[in-house]
Amino acid sequence: MSLRLERRQYEPMENPRSNHPSRITVMTTAATLDARLRFAIQQRRLIQFTYQRAQRIAEPHDYGVSRDRIRLLAFQVRGQSKSSLPDWRMFDVARMERLVVLDETFRGSRGRSGQLHKQWDRLFCRVE
Repeated sequence: MSLRLERRQYEPMENPRSNHPSRITVMTTAATLDARLRFAIQQRRLIQFTYQRAQRIAEPHDYGVSRDRIRLLAFQVRGQSKSSLPDWRMFDVARMERLVVLDETFRGSRGRSGQLHKQWDRLFCRVE
């Protein structure tokens, strides 16, 4: 499967809790949400998306099925949240909107803290 990638420019996200500027060059793809998530995990790239009307930027770590729902375990680093950041979050993939893969990379697995965070019925992809 070949992914068609294109570059787009986006305005930086405002985040009053962080002085870290968001990247404005992002990588998007015409492929499915599934392909974008797999690509982001394999390439260790941050993702930006809307979830429950809140803009979020996160490191995608585990992607799979849990309790009959397709979910993403991610370490949210910036964006909007009702609780403190950075922290681990579980997202229902069906509720994620406007997902783009950013140019910004992350170092990879955060070790046992993320891997033991969730039991999966079926794991599609995990960051190494």
